[in-house]
Amino acid sequence: MPHLAPAILVFEKRPRWEAALKRILTPEAVLIRPCRSVADLLVLCRSMPESVVVIDLDAGIKPALQCLEQALLSRLGVLPLVVEAGDTRELEWTFRELGALAVLPETIRGDELAALCQRLLAE
Repeated sequence: MPHLAPAILVFEKRPRWEAALKRILTPEAVLIRPCRSVADLLVLCRSMPESVVVIDLDAGIKPALQCLEQALLSRLGVLPLVVEAGDTRELEWTFRELGALAVLPETIRGDELAALCQRLLAE
């Protein structure tokens, strides 16, 4: 499978971050792809290494752990960011051990998330 340019892959139950990122970032600058299942996310990760992966814990802790674990085990080379939901702060180090570069508060603004994604893609 040929590799495509890195993108921002958003794993969430409802389109919250996808919509915010698309509103803030121009489509010409970066591709933003939504994912609603772990399987879909992993397929995109394999074809778009070095992408930023935004994982919203509102989609569920177990699927988030699966995403990170599979990405780590498969050495997919993605840049995962986890956005908290509710009372999930105690899981921060678990997510970091599985490769999350940052665990962000659920109150993060869309422009802050967009800036972080752009910075990671530029590195």
